Amino acid sequence: MTGDAPIELAAYDPSWPLKFESERTLLAPLLAPWLAGRIEHIGSTAVPLLAAKPIIDIAAPVQSLEASRAAIEALTGAGYAYWPYKAEVMHWFCKPSPELRTHHLHLVPIDSPLWRERLAFRDALRASPALAAEYADLKRRLAEQYRDNREAYTEAKAPFVRQVLSSLLEIRVDDLRGPEIAQLLQEHLRGMAQHSPADSMHALDIEGLRRPEVTFWSAWHGPELVGCGALKELDAGHAEIKSMRTATTHLRKGVAAAIMRHMLQVARQRSYRRLSLETGAPHAFAPARRLYASFGFLECSPFADYVEDPYSVFMTLEL
Repeated sequence: MTGDAPIELAAYDPSWPLKFESERTLLAPLLAPWLAGRIEHIGSTAVPLLAAKPIIDIAAPVQSLEASRAAIEALTGAGYAYWPYKAEVMHWFCKPSPELRTHHLHLVPIDSPLWRERLAFRDALRASPALAAEYADLKRRLAEQYRDNREAYTEAKAPFVRQVLSSLLEIRVDDLRGPEIAQLLQEHLRGMAQHSPADSMHALDIEGLRRPEVTFWSAWHGPELVGCGALKELDAGHAEIKSMRTATTHLRKGVAAAIMRHMLQVARQRSYRRLSLETGAPHAFAPARRLYASFGFLECSPFADYVEDPYSVFMTLEL
């Protein structure tokens, strides 16, 4: 793209997340015909305390590039400049112009490796201040070296990005036979029992999770089990989220969000039309409710065989 602005890094600005939220509010109705999920804040401005080019990077998930092609005209009419950058994997835009950029927007297929990798890399930096600091040092060096060459700057960062991605969580279908899984599920059940009476506990035990309508995943960081989650098929178009748990030593590191994204991807591949869940109403379950709400889940009436219960909150998401 001709007329590119030079690369200039700025100290982290607490207004960056607010600017993203403001832009997401504008984009959500405009992109509604093509969105396949939640609009995400990506890139360095999405990582607290990380120096960055003061440009808000935004990723919007779509079903496919072909199906979202009409969004190009809609966005150019709203002040975004389209450029066929990596057009085989995304629709790319900047705002208001290449010479003076305040926002980048990426329309990316939700089932693509690019979508998963952009979010995974962001979450890895958010979870590790040391990793974010290492990345900041690299960016400063490269910004000096490639001040007027954005493409070279981006390519020079690629080995670091690949190294981080290769070290991230492995989420895999689990047969529930390992001692680590048994221990984590026991921890899960004990946690439920601390805040809910027995007749208000709906967590499945290991035998329940082995039933044929249930798919159970474990998440690993190297040899360490860090979390788990499951989908229980209720009918051909509706499934329930079960057994979401993060190991205590890995709380607030993005583990639950990674598992949720993986299960949402599987749900779409299976053509489910709805996902639902039951979680706790007490204050101890507030972080879980916030996580689900961040993915678009809304409170609903009891579903399947559930009944109203003061200790339960029911939530659902249309896919």
